[in-house]
Order: sequence, then structure tokens, then C-alpha cells
Amino acid sequence: MLMLAAAGLLGGPAWADDYSQLLVESGISQHERGLYREALGNFISALQIDPADQKALYWQARAAQGLSVELRVQLRKEGLEIVRGGLDWAERVSLAGILCERGRRALKAGELVKAAAFYEESRRTYVRHTCSAPGLSMTRRALEKKTADGKVSSAELQTLADFRVWGEGSWNPGVPVPARPPAAPAAMPKSPRRLAAAPQDISASEDFYLLAVADYMTNESVGTLESLRKALQLNPENDRARDLLQRIERAEK
Repeated sequence: MLMLAAAGLLGGPAWADDYSQLLVESGISQHERGLYREALGNFISALQIDPADQKALYWQARAAQGLSVELRVQLRKEGLEIVRGGLDWAERVSLAGILCERGRRALKAGELVKAAAFYEESRRTYVRHTCSAPGLSMTRRALEKKTADGKVSSAELQTLADFRVWGEGSWNPGVPVPARPPAAPAAMPKSPRRLAAAPQDISASEDFYLLAVADYMTNESVGTLESLRKALQLNPENDRARDLLQRIERAEK
């Protein structure tokens, strides 16, 4: 039917124009519901009928942008699952501490949305860390005080609403608690296939990798990239750092 309409064989140009607009309106509706792939298909079909349709061209660009964002979000979600799955017990405890310390600094600076994100990621990383639950409670009280004073932003209001989902300072029973591993006779490097770097550089490389993961979990892209590059500079055989860096670079293309 689309081919016939484009060729003018189903009622001429007027019918084709009506059908083109129907496709555009359907695409806009799909775009507003977050169905970017389907919307893009409708805008492309409309432009096959009328390549000069400015409305279709505008919404085609918006749908393509939305689809790009959707793909990046999906890649990030998959990356987080891979990163979390690759951490051992000791790394989870250490990373939870890093996130908690960042939460304290953000809370002290009045950056309450960031503080909530850091504390929540700390809890997700290691649910029994002693600082995440009190940190979330303090952040929630600070948000409630700002709301009462009428100085709260829309982002802070949304974060306060999210606390109803998280639960104030409570442990999330859906997050598995990794068991403490038996003591190993000697610590082995995490990543290298060969000892191309000195032992102290290998250790520092793993520390930078954990810092990168902390930034990645809270969407601090600049810090993530800087720490990953430092990790690889210290130990070029740090496979986890290289894999995460490549994943981020693919998502940004």
C-alpha cells in the first residue's frame, strides 16, 4: 500500500499526503511512549512518500537521537551487570567503602542527589556495609528539611520519591550478599597474563580500576575514563580495565 501511495496509484497526491501525515502522527505518538525504533520506521516511511516533509524530518532526527540514548542505556546496564559480577568479596567491601566516602563528601557539600546515588550504589555493592544505611537515612532527612523549607529542586523531589522504593536505610533482601572466601595462602594479581608490570604497579592498577567502577556506577564518565586509562598505563595487562574502557567507547560512538 505504501509503494502504491508513493507512486500515486491510490487516489493521487492528496491521498498520499494524507497517508504520509497519518504515518507522522503515528510516529509522534510512538515517540512519546518511548517506542523510538517503531517511530523511526514510520517517519522513514513518511519521507519515502514526501522527502521534503519538514515535520517528518524533524521527528526522524529526534527518534534517531532517542534510539541512540536507549541503546547507550542498555549497554550501560549490561556493563554494570558484568562489572558487578566480576568483583570478589574483598573488592565489593572496598568498593562499597569508596562509594560511601563519596556519599559523605556529597552530603557535606549539600549535593543530596549525588549523595543518595553514592549511598545506594554502596548498598547494592555490599548490602551489609555499615555506612550505606545511615547515609541514606541522613540524606533523606536532609531532603525532607529542604522540602519543608521550600528550597528543593525537581531532581531532589524525585530522589525523595525514590526513597519510598528503596526503603529508608533498610537492607534490600533482593541483593545477594557474597560469602566471605576462605583465606588464600598468597594474593595473586587479578588481571595479568604475564608479569609485564611491577607488583606494586599491578596493585595500583587494580585500585584505579575500583575507582573507575565507582565512577561508572554513578555515571561520572570523565572520572571513569581517567581512572581506566591510569589503570592500563600502570598495567597494560589489566583485562578488566581494558574491557570496560572498550565497552564505554563503543557506547559513545
